[in-house]
Amino acid sequence: MYRQPGKPVDAFQVAGIEVISSSAQGAEWLVYHQPARQGRRGMSKWILVIGCGLLAACSGGRPSGDNVGAPAPPAPSPTSISGTYVAFGHVTSTDQVFVEALRLTQSAPGQFTGTLESTSITRAGKGNSSSQNVSGFYDGNHVTFAIDEGIGHSNRNATWAPGVITMSWVEKDGQLAHEQFDGKTEEQYASMLQTLGNQRQNLAATDAAVTKAKEADAETAKLAGNLQRFLDKEAAWSLDKAENRRKKTLAYGDAGVAKIKQLLALHQSIADVSANNVEVSMNTTQIQLGLALDSDARVVEEAQQAMAKFDHAIAISPCLAPDGSLVPNPLPACALLPGLVLRYRAVHGAAQSLLAELSSIDGVTRSDYDKRLREAKRLVNAQR
Repeated sequence: MYRQPGKPVDAFQVAGIEVISSSAQGAEWLVYHQPARQGRRGMSKWILVIGCGLLAACSGGRPSGDNVGAPAPPAPSPTSISGTYVAFGHVTSTDQVFVEALRLTQSAPGQFTGTLESTSITRAGKGNSSSQNVSGFYDGNHVTFAIDEGIGHSNRNATWAPGVITMSWVEKDGQLAHEQFDGKTEEQYASMLQTLGNQRQNLAATDAAVTKAKEADAETAKLAGNLQRFLDKEAAWSLDKAENRRKKTLAYGDAGVAKIKQLLALHQSIADVSANNVEVSMNTTQIQLGLALDSDARVVEEAQQAMAKFDHAIAISPCLAPDGSLVPNPLPACALLPGLVLRYRAVHGAAQSLLAELSSIDGVTRSDYDKRLREAKRLVNAQR
């Protein structure tokens, strides 16, 4: 399938199949998706189509329109096989688009040498190039190729008509495969390689963008989950535990000081020992209280850090417009984010205030209990 020249297209559909097009040096490249067909060199699944500007033999002659200036291949000799012959297509097994060229030179009547050059790209924009030496014989329209494999060589049969070589071989699964090479000028071959190289860059950029989008979607899903867990705890947000601990701790400290005063007032050695034991018990309570308050401090710090991360993630989210609504064509994980962010922003101030008040209550609890413990120690030390 060729597109007519002079009709630029960015993206369209053919029979429901998505087609993507770009241009490079007057040549057109189309990649589209369709059900894969059998065979090694099938024009299927995603297909490279290089426009008439490169395939000058398109429709049996020189193209019109934008590509009028494209050079035509030299008139093929009916007796010499020398020339550049190019094939392109898709390798189903590896999902690669390729351009291959047989560059042949007649070395003697009925004999030739040359190279088989292969350039391919993957859907991810990764490229690969190779070159193999070839030699062989031809008689009439029958050609025998010997292709250098590094260690040994492989033989392939072909048919030749001036300007066209059709190579045949048997696949490992026993199926017969064919590949047609059409005569091209060096300029046309170079332009095809340039087009392939340009598209490799486009595919690499697209693959990088897809990878980035997947990562962003995963991060968005993680953000939505963390926000949901944070908001699920809203009902349990309370300062009651800290207030009750403060009341109990200070009451215990007051009772301890009062008990020490009562015992010391007896002026008996056994009472002095008991007063000292009360002080020791108050010291132990101070240690336990310190551990609990330190734990609270860590909780407050972690919560503040979590909220700072939420604020940053929301600010740079690819899902949200400045007004908090979804951007056009959002990532799949974006769907729940506007509602979660709206709820988060609604409780943000209250959460920050709660954390600050918790720190304040714990600070007062620690300070007031320390005062009572110091008073207990002063009383006991004064009696010694």
